[in-house]
Amino acid sequence: MNKRTKAFFEALPERGKIQYSQVIAIDLNKIKRQTDGSIILNAGAFKVGDYPHLGYETPFRNVEFDEILIGRITKEEASKILDKFEGLCLLKNHDWIEDLEQREELSVGTVLTNAKFETISDEQIAMTRIVISDGDAIASVESGKYNQLSIGFTYIAEDVRGKIDGVDFL
Repeated sequence: MNKRTKAFFEALPERGKIQYSQVIAIDLNKIKRQTDGSIILNAGAFKVGDYPHLGYETPFRNVEFDEILIGRITKEEASKILDKFEGLCLLKNHDWIEDLEQREELSVGTVLTNAKFETISDEQIAMTRIVISDGDAIASVESGKYNQLSIGFTYIAEDVRGKIDGVDFL
């Protein structure tokens, strides 16, 4: 962890640290291997709740480069996209796919089902089923090197400032 990232986590409100650092662990006993070598597993697409960001990670011009901002995904807003996951490609990196050629080049798998909320450890998680077909990605998931993949999404942020439970929100 570099100094900047360490400072970022140390500066977060305690509640933000916990939310940001938790990753839904992959249960290797629940991975189903297919005859073609691919694997199918459950995946958490995102959590309802608070997500810290640094100023440079947002589209807003009125924030400092390293200013810590908290974004919130509400269950109401998240519910609007749950039926949009099926068929999306999985990526090792958070790249935007422009055309079918890029999809073929960058994809390591596919989202099999639309998402639905499940409560895990008192948190609302948008869960889905995925298939990973890329050999290197499979090895990385099974070894624990990868615990996250991307669907290459983007979002529209609203610059709404205020305090909620004593935390500054964007």
